[in-house]
Amino acid sequence: MGFPQRDRERWEQAFPNHRSVEFPGVGHFFFEDTTDDVISEIRAFMSSAGPGVRVGGAPR
Repeated sequence: MGFPQRDRERWEQAFPNHRSVEFPGVGHFFFEDTTDDVISEIRAFMSSAGPGVRVGGAPR
């Protein structure tokens, strides 16, 4: 999800198992500006959980 830098700390506290990624210089529709980079980051994050584990860390 994307949000303004000023809200970053609040989101990081709400989602402790997150990974923050910055895309400097992008506009409001960041996904259109950085599609390949965003997809790459999402894939890397999802694959880091491993099989049978939810991204939040709780077993299935």
